[in-house]
Amino acid sequence: MRFEKGKLMNQNENGRIISLKALIVTLLSGWRKILLVGLIFAILLGGYHLNKIWPGSDTAAEDKASQTKQDNNGLDQSSIEELISNNLSGKSTYLDNSILAKINPAAEGRAEVNIFVSTEELENEETDNTGSDGEQNVTSDVLTSGSALASDNSSDAPNVISSAQNGAQVMADRILNAYLSYALQSADFSELAEKMDTEPLYLQELVSVDDIQNDIAGAKIIVRYTDPDGAKEILDTIISQLTAQKDNIADTNGSHTISFENETSSTVVDDELFSWMNNKIQDMNNLMNSQDTFSTAASSRSSSGLQQPDQISKISALKGSVKYALIGFAAGIVLYLLLGMLIMVLMKKVLSGRELNQQYKLQKLSVMPAGEGKKKRGLDKAIASARDAERSADQTEECYRIAAANICYLAPDDAKVLLVGDLSPDQMQNVYTHLKSDFASVEDKKAICLLDNGNRLDDPKSLHLLNEADAVILVARKGISRYSSIDEIIRTVDAYGKEILGSIVL
Repeated sequence: MRFEKGKLMNQNENGRIISLKALIVTLLSGWRKILLVGLIFAILLGGYHLNKIWPGSDTAAEDKASQTKQDNNGLDQSSIEELISNNLSGKSTYLDNSILAKINPAAEGRAEVNIFVSTEELENEETDNTGSDGEQNVTSDVLTSGSALASDNSSDAPNVISSAQNGAQVMADRILNAYLSYALQSADFSELAEKMDTEPLYLQELVSVDDIQNDIAGAKIIVRYTDPDGAKEILDTIISQLTAQKDNIADTNGSHTISFENETSSTVVDDELFSWMNNKIQDMNNLMNSQDTFSTAASSRSSSGLQQPDQISKISALKGSVKYALIGFAAGIVLYLLLGMLIMVLMKKVLSGRELNQQYKLQKLSVMPAGEGKKKRGLDKAIASARDAERSADQTEECYRIAAANICYLAPDDAKVLLVGDLSPDQMQNVYTHLKSDFASVEDKKAICLLDNGNRLDDPKSLHLLNEADAVILVARKGISRYSSIDEIIRTVDAYGKEILGSIVL
């Protein structure tokens, strides 16, 4: 093939084509090193943990002293363990049934509406204030709690604060807070809960309120749910019940008007819910760790007299160290694979013949088996067979004959063909020798002249051979050849206007 001007530059701008299969197979070909790294990490992590908790060590002595101190203080360990177990069971049941815990914080369904309360006295006072001063300067603080997210850091009862400057505003705030308290604590969700196959309390915790800055006797009701439609359905239920409560609240707090404005439903990202979920997870982890600690202590106290405490501690220490050793083994393998992938990508080496040919749109002449002359067995054989569907190592000669046959088929009559590549002179000479001897075995062979090696095309002799050649063959080696060197070779071939028949990958 011939390269058009600038084509190689465009390929470099588009980036390198990386074969994930070739990358993984190349890493797995060094499976002995992978196992060795895993064993080293297993020994280090398991040994560290064993040294830390082994009976007689400083850390173990401190833990034992601390436990003895607790026992001497008269703590009822079994009662504490039962309390932790009940607490853990209750939290687990809650998280299993809670709708709030099932909401995706990155795609939360939310419905909101603004609620406003007005009285005749307040409207008259606002008219007077506007007429005398030209503006309103009244501050109103309303209830801003009630959801499960807010209740983590507050009491169960909502906090109602009023800092109004006049009696009319105080009355309007009191009426507004009556509506908000009903929405947060007294709304009847029994029918809706049955429809949604849940319990009313799990719907109640989805409701929260917030104040509206610079608005008189106004607040925002917020409903969270797994999707916007469900949130809107809950909000509509609340609005309907609040409207029905108007007469009751008017009898208690005075005549007034109520309005609902700007009702919306949408999908939002809720950072507050993220924090709430993280806190719940942390609480569960702390409880489970405490339960494990007290269970271990109880097991040690109730163990048979045939085993001494030190023996039990040693067995526990060994079991824990085995677990940490397995974790270290897995971590070592993962770390080796990740670092190996990063290094191989950054070094920009040829990983497979298929990857090289796709990168430069080359014709595959032949791909030689890895480890020429070496018999592979077991896992090595399976990995080698996965690399470009290679042949076994004892078929190397056949691969060279295939390459010779492909060259004879692709090259024009009486063509002069030059081998180029970034391998060592000895390796290039070995390929040259094999191909030259195999041309004789090709049936219907053409009068092809295989010139001496051009190697990297970085000296006058090789450039002279390139000038005489009609076509070139690119030779590369997996795990050795670098794309930067191949780029330079192809640029030189392109500058001389020569055709690249294809590639031979060792």
